[in-house]
Amino acid sequence: MVLVLKNQQIEGLVPMAEAIEVIEQAFRELGQGIAKTAPRARLRVPWKDGVQYFFNNIMGLVPGMKSMALRIDSSFSKEVEVAGSRRRIYPGDYVGLVFLFDMDTCNLLAIMDDHVISTMRVGATSGVATKYLARKDAKVMGLLGSGEQARTQLTAALAVRPLKKIKVYSPTRQNRERFSRQMGAQCGVEIAPVASAAEAVRGSDIVTAATNTVEPVIEGRWLEAGAHVNSIVGGDGYWFLSDKREWVVNGKLAVSRISGSTAAITRAQRASQRYYQRPDASHVSLDPNRKALAGFAGRTNLNRNSGLWQVNASLWGVSPGFESNDLGFMGTSDRAGGHVVFLRRYVTPDRFTRSKTWWVAKSWTWNFNQQMQSDAVQGQASFTFLNYWYFNGGGNWFARTQDDRQTRGGPSMVSPSGNFWNLNGGTDSRRWLSLQGYVSGFSNEAGSWNRNVGMTVNLKPSPMLTISTGPQLTRSLTIAQYVRTVADATAVDTYGERDVFGSLDQTQLSMTTRVNAILTPNS
Repeated sequence: MVLVLKNQQIEGLVPMAEAIEVIEQAFRELGQGIAKTAPRARLRVPWKDGVQYFFNNIMGLVPGMKSMALRIDSSFSKEVEVAGSRRRIYPGDYVGLVFLFDMDTCNLLAIMDDHVISTMRVGATSGVATKYLARKDAKVMGLLGSGEQARTQLTAALAVRPLKKIKVYSPTRQNRERFSRQMGAQCGVEIAPVASAAEAVRGSDIVTAATNTVEPVIEGRWLEAGAHVNSIVGGDGYWFLSDKREWVVNGKLAVSRISGSTAAITRAQRASQRYYQRPDASHVSLDPNRKALAGFAGRTNLNRNSGLWQVNASLWGVSPGFESNDLGFMGTSDRAGGHVVFLRRYVTPDRFTRSKTWWVAKSWTWNFNQQMQSDAVQGQASFTFLNYWYFNGGGNWFARTQDDRQTRGGPSMVSPSGNFWNLNGGTDSRRWLSLQGYVSGFSNEAGSWNRNVGMTVNLKPSPMLTISTGPQLTRSLTIAQYVRTVADATAVDTYGERDVFGSLDQTQLSMTTRVNAILTPNS
């Protein structure tokens, strides 16, 4: 039986001291190479009414606890200005879940709301750091922030150090005063609201920043010698190009090296991500005696994150020998590329719409032999009307280039030019009955084409139940579908092999029905 727990049922179940012990064990096993975690995946895209849609995915396992957990979050995010600093808030509905699995049985044990768990985990993590890094005689704490994260940061610090005084600052006076009253009564310690961040930091043995600002809140000159600092806000790796912090550059770089038997490394070379056996690829070659493979992957991004005009540009590359292994899925290596996107938002309602957005983009992709693999122009426009109905439409055009993957390890071939377009719209999704419809098409100069049309009916008889159903019809014709490769010594131009292709004419009619139900035990 799977246990389902809501936030109000989780609150107070685990004392902070116990949470710190559990987090410490997880970090210890991670340091020993026993526990495993994957880089979190975060997606942000412009959405309705000037907000971004945000999806977050985190997973990890701790064998010592026989537990594996997957956390997902689906929400909106938006940057606002409070007391002169920019902050990221999450307005509207928020869905955050933790799926807990038993590593002995592989069974799903529980589905839990993630909000209370997340704030406690973050607090306990700072508790572990404070336990080992802060001075043993620490007595005074400076706390920046007065929200839910600040509460668990305070209880974690008190669990590992005998603090006598807490100084709290947040920009809104009422919030810091209310926090001081409530947490002072709960924790039995002196908590004093102060008028500035500098006042909270100066003279403190432990300083914790628990805010949702995206700007620096602590200046090094405020810190006392030997003070311990916790900061729970991300942002390292960002380089702002102006004082207004509108333009930001970030990047990442990864390197890899795999080693093993010649048979294993040969399989890696021949894998569909690489195809080192390509006969016309002068920059790679299949070596059956190789026992190791190394590579790199990197990306740099330039973004204008605020304003009605926004820009996103990127340069990236994945070398032929790179291998992500269990850290993530890698579709292909031997690729480099770039893109630039210009986006315009209209957030003020007019006579017909609540908001509008359009964007145009240009993108390129090459292999490491400098052969163009894609060259495209794209665009999209979206409208949200006054009655919350919406309409989106867009398309792209791609030039004739090369495709070094189509022959599955054979020579490169031409990728025809073509285009793709799509239209979709729907009614107000907040209602008990809503409709969605869509149509899309694709064609290229070789004669391949695709048409797709469908609709979805959404019924919401209660906030706990949603039923979606609708038909979809797809017609497609693929002129050159790869079938197989055969040896032919007379085929000199194709390196002694012939690649066999065939036409594929398809018609598909489907009906998808989905029922989403929210279940919770009686509290």
